[in-house]
Order: sequence, then C-alpha cells, then structure tokens
Amino acid sequence: MDKKNIIIIIIVLLVLLGGYKFFMQDAPKGTDNIEEMALDAQMISEELENGQAVLLDVRTDQELAETGMALNANHFDLARLQSGELPEHSKSLKTYIYCKTGARADQAKEILEANGFEQVVNIGGFTDWVESGGEAVGVPSN
Repeated sequence: MDKKNIIIIIIVLLVLLGGYKFFMQDAPKGTDNIEEMALDAQMISEELENGQAVLLDVRTDQELAETGMALNANHFDLARLQSGELPEHSKSLKTYIYCKTGARADQAKEILEANGFEQVVNIGGFTDWVESGGEAVGVPSN
C-alpha cells in the first residue's frame, strides 16, 4: 500500500468515528440514565447542609415507611411531578434525585429539566445512597 491509500483509509476512519460520536451524543445512556459518576454521599450531604443543593426522594409514602429516607432529603412523590406539581426550590439550585432503583428518578429528572430546572442529577436508588455511606432517617427497626 502506498502513502496515498493509507492517508485515505485514515481519513475515512476519522470521518466514520466523528459521525458516530456526533449521532451518539444524544443517545440514551441506559434505561435509567443514572449519572455516570461515583455516588459521593458525603459530598452531596455537605452540599445539602451548605444550601448548595436539594435532595428529592421520589418514592411513594409506603416505600418511605418501609425503608426510611436519606438524611436531609425532601419527599416529593413522582406522582406529584407527573400531575404538574413542582418543588418550590430555585430552578438554578442543584437537585439530586433518587427512588428505589433509579428508573423513577430518571422520569423525575426529565420532568424537572423540561420545566427549567438547570442542574438535575439522578443518583440512583435509596440502596445506592446507603451503600455509598449516606445517612438515613426513619429506618424501621426489625
């Protein structure tokens, strides 16, 4: 192969790679669209305490009664969001969301973003929160 053919092959590969990246930039990242970052419950807790963020638990009342919820979280059932009700905190304030597994948190994230909330992060499920060192309150004793 001469240099001209090698250069053409490289250019074609670069164009294909660029096209793939362009078309995939808006593709869903998975069914639950959990943010691709390690969950840092301590950092989030500090942001909550400093008024830099809000943590929303979008699970049902029954789920809260069964497992408790994250310390400093606000309960805002997904059904309320789906009916058009929105949290009253500033739309520019970072909003972390969790549910049981992350799927409903993703739905909540989409609703909030569609209504102008600027920094919405799906952190997954309540178990993810606890396993990453996050504190919980209202945990029933067995």
